[in-house]
Amino acid sequence: MSRGEHRAATAPAGATALCAPVAVTVDGTTAGAVIDGHTVATAIAVWGTPYVPTLLHPHRAETPNTLPISVVAEQMQRHGLAVDVDVICEGRRTARDNYAELYQTFLGGRPAAGQRSTTLLVRLDTRAADTVSGLLWRRDSVSAALAATCRIARALNQAGCRAQVLTGAQIREATLASLGGRDGLTANYRDQWTRLYTGKGYVTSYFFSPADVAAATLDDVWSYPADHTTLIVALRRAHSAVCASAMVRFRTVQPLASSPALILNRLTGRQWDALAQTLPGRARLRLPSAPLGADLDRAVVIGSSGVLLGKFKDAMFLMPLSDPAAPTRIALRVDNDKAVRQLIRRAAAVGEQVAVYDASGHWTMTAGSARIWTSRDPNAQPPRPPTVVVHNGRTNPYPGARTSVAVGGTDIGTSDILIEQVKDRIHLQTHRFQTRLDAITFRNEESYLR
Repeated sequence: MSRGEHRAATAPAGATALCAPVAVTVDGTTAGAVIDGHTVATAIAVWGTPYVPTLLHPHRAETPNTLPISVVAEQMQRHGLAVDVDVICEGRRTARDNYAELYQTFLGGRPAAGQRSTTLLVRLDTRAADTVSGLLWRRDSVSAALAATCRIARALNQAGCRAQVLTGAQIREATLASLGGRDGLTANYRDQWTRLYTGKGYVTSYFFSPADVAAATLDDVWSYPADHTTLIVALRRAHSAVCASAMVRFRTVQPLASSPALILNRLTGRQWDALAQTLPGRARLRLPSAPLGADLDRAVVIGSSGVLLGKFKDAMFLMPLSDPAAPTRIALRVDNDKAVRQLIRRAAAVGEQVAVYDASGHWTMTAGSARIWTSRDPNAQPPRPPTVVVHNGRTNPYPGARTSVAVGGTDIGTSDILIEQVKDRIHLQTHRFQTRLDAITFRNEESYLR
């Protein structure tokens, strides 16, 4: 990953190389660590609770599956091992095809993410005054950093928010995801002062004023149109307290002529820093901050908003169809094949790669999609690994997919999610809750379901 200045004739070129993570095992836990000078960086994947719905009301989104940032903050200055933490939340609203554009238009200006992940980047500075005493009791700085990281992960799990310390390979994958994919790492960035140009598109970063570092404003970044969004909430030690700042980074095909919202402040002249200093390593971005408040416990939504399944009162009801921690089994019982085709389309629209094994041809649609592969042959293999496989329920032709949808499948006893639809009424059940929904369609959707 390299940068060329916007005035290459007069300014030197710069480059940032990712430090390779090393493997370390402490107290039976094996993890990855990035060593950059006197800083050790580790990472935690945050998974939260599986299959938690999001309700999209006319002017707001509602979900209980959020990161308890106060729990993280409480562990940042314990036992003489003080750390800084970046909460990195990356994802995208929808995929890019004609149906996905209709789907996104129907969601309107409501915050939702079809694909989203949350990672905590933990940095321990061995030269900081508030880490010296803790280092005296540790074998080395890497084991000290891992101890502090495990403490945060353990506290989150005890608070009911699933979290896991990452290995070196997983740190690299999380870093790639925060950049919008592998292209974000290999791109030759050209600094254009108010944005970065990658050769294929633009990366533009904005920061929030301290007064705007709040749940409602941070969640709104998922309502802005972009090919990829990365929200970063930086938690920094301030004497005996913790302060929070926030920034957001958008990847777009066309340059953003103006800020997507008035509260966003463009990082003019600091666009390269806003990218490079949020990667694992010793460099860290310093932004205007405010003391951490309880409101931020609702600011960072964990995981995908999910797929539009129906309507609940005045709200659209979305729910993830997968769990990053384990495979997902879905039983789908419907009285009309159109409902199956609709679920396939919507899953692809939010970014899933869908393989459909359809011996009868009832779920095959005329309008194609690069994200949907269909075959009548149960022995056929899709050209790329699917994330969702749809089949007739008797056997799963692709058991490696993270989500299996068995049409006509068994009850909730052998499934994680049960969806039953009769006409316009939907019964949804998981092992944690059950509810009834009204079926919902949007303008011009019907033409993609034939």
